Formats: sequence, structure tokens, C-alpha cells
Amino acid sequence: MKYPCSRIFAAVVFGLAGSLLLAGCSTTPSDPTIAAAGRSTSVAFADSGLGAVGACSLVTVSDVTTAMGEPMTQPGGTTADCIYAATADQGQQLLVHEFLDQTNMHNIIQQFESSREHIDGLGVDAFWNGTIDTMFVRTATRGFTITSTSLGAKTPADRDAPKPAMVNLAMTALSNF
Repeated sequence: MKYPCSRIFAAVVFGLAGSLLLAGCSTTPSDPTIAAAGRSTSVAFADSGLGAVGACSLVTVSDVTTAMGEPMTQPGGTTADCIYAATADQGQQLLVHEFLDQTNMHNIIQQFESSREHIDGLGVDAFWNGTIDTMFVRTATRGFTITSTSLGAKTPADRDAPKPAMVNLAMTALSNF
């Protein structure tokens, strides 16, 4: 399957911007039980017998499978990021990112929110960015994003086609946040 270069480029830029913003952050996890367990920012995966933490606790493989419309796995993650990939094509991915501090969350809001579509009834603030296939949700002090350029690549002529699936996934994530 071919992916529109503009969406891939936008996702890469968004990912790099997020990585640069996070580079200056402390790697101390926001969940003190993680630090106490000595696991730093590593996440416990479902097949390890331990419960998922951080970004991987927001949605299940089943939730992502429903949203993406194909069987998915969870090949990796950290406290801040959780990656899901299609079982048939590991290039088909979805990323859940939890902001570990308010500074990074507000930087993303300032960069991307003003020209994006606000979604009512989802946290304190939520918006959809169809250019980079990202749903952003903020509560009073915390926030997360869900991104899948793979889902948008399935309907390149309609940038908003993935929005209903992403809103539903964000509602599920918010209920676990």
C-alpha cells in the first residue's frame, strides 16, 4: 500500500517535534509505582503477566484492532508511548502518546491546535488534525495523542475519514486515563 508523502512527512515532523520536546525532560516516570519497581520508563507488556502502565494502559489491542479495522499487536512501548502494529503488515501502525508533563503538552497545543477541528465532549479540550491523523485530548492537567497515518492512508482523498474511529478510540482511552 502506498502512503501519501505529505502525511508521512507530517507524521515524521510531528514525531520529531515531540521527541525534541521530550529530549529535555526528566526520564522519571509520572507513576511512582513504576519508579519504585525499578523499571524506569519500560512498560510491562500484556504477555509478561504484568499490567500495562502509562500509554499502554489507555487502550487494548482489541480496541486498536476495532479502530484500525484489522488485527493488531502491541510490539512495544514505554511509559509515554505505546506502539500498535498490524499483524499482517508491521508498517500499519498506531501510536498512543501520553504527555509526561504539562510543558510538553502545552507546546504541542500551541503548535497544532489553532487551525484544527475541536471535538466537544472529550476531556477539557480535544482536537482532530486530519493532516497528520492525530487526535489530541487534554484533561485538566494531563493529555494524550493517538496517531495513525496508516489509517488515513487507506482513504487518502478524505483526510477526515479516520476521525470517527479515532474519536471512539480517544473516548476509550479517556475512560482509562
